[in-house]
Parts: sequence; C-alpha cells; structure tokens
Amino acid sequence: MAGNSEKAKVIETENLLIRGHLLRCFNAVIQINNISLVSIENMPLPRFPSWTGILCALGVFLILLGNSNYEDEIVGLGIMLLTVAAFAVIIWLAARNDVKERKYLNIRMNSGDAYYLTYRNQEFVKQVLQLLANIIETGTTPQTNFHINMKECEIRENGSVIHVTEETGW
Repeated sequence: MAGNSEKAKVIETENLLIRGHLLRCFNAVIQINNISLVSIENMPLPRFPSWTGILCALGVFLILLGNSNYEDEIVGLGIMLLTVAAFAVIIWLAARNDVKERKYLNIRMNSGDAYYLTYRNQEFVKQVLQLLANIIETGTTPQTNFHINMKECEIRENGSVIHVTEETGW
C-alpha cells in the first residue's frame, strides 16, 4: 500500500503524543477515531536515475569523437559527463541502501488521506503499531496520555516507560 496518493503526507518527527482521542506530531494532529487502517510498510526505493544512461552514451560518443579528431576539449567533456553520471549512480546507491533499512507506519484515514511516519528501528515500529491497534480497539479517554519518542525508541504512558506487546496490551 505504498502511497503515491495526492493526499499522502510524510511525517518525520522525533516525538508523537497521544492525548485523549488525538495523535499529535510535529506538523499534524490526527483524530484517532478517523483512522481506518494502520500498517507497517517498507519505504519505497528511489527510482534509478535513467538519465545517467544518456549521459554515459553521450560521454562515450564524445570521447570517441574527440579521439578520432584529436580534440582534447571534446574528450574532456566526455569524461566530465561520465563522471557526473557515475556520481549520480553513487548517490542513488547510497540513498537506496539507506531506504532499504527503513520502515514507515502507514496511517490511512476515513477520508482517504494517508500519513506516513518514518522509522529506522523495525522492532519499535511494531510496538507503535500495536499501541495504536490497542487504542483503536479499546478506545481512549480524556486521561489517555502516551509520549512516543522515536529518536530514543521509547513509549511512555503518563511519564512511565512501557513496553507494548500483543499479549499485554499497554
């Protein structure tokens, strides 16, 4: 369910707060009652920069053309194009390796809007999913108060650190 939806919003934040029936984060407030789906998804891999193939072909062509005409400037331009293409592929590989390790929490709303909360720690994202599932299942009260610290991978209820599991709930 990776979203290319126009209504999708990526949220990168270090903290989430659940107070009463609201899920609050850096730039969004989500009413828990309006959540229709919560799931864990792999981050979509970045697309390969296909324009690098054109740069490589053009670079090789310019190098061959420059060598046959003894034009050093054309050979230099060809080498520069090949270098730019190589750097683009290296940057793409680094981004791809970074994204392969990441997961996101996919929160779909009744309205069709989608929010994606990004995480690096896969076990922690499972705990957050279970916490949200428990809250959706049992409901909330005005006293419901959770602080989710994504940076430290910690969930606190009213100031106490908790560990969420399927068996124990919260």
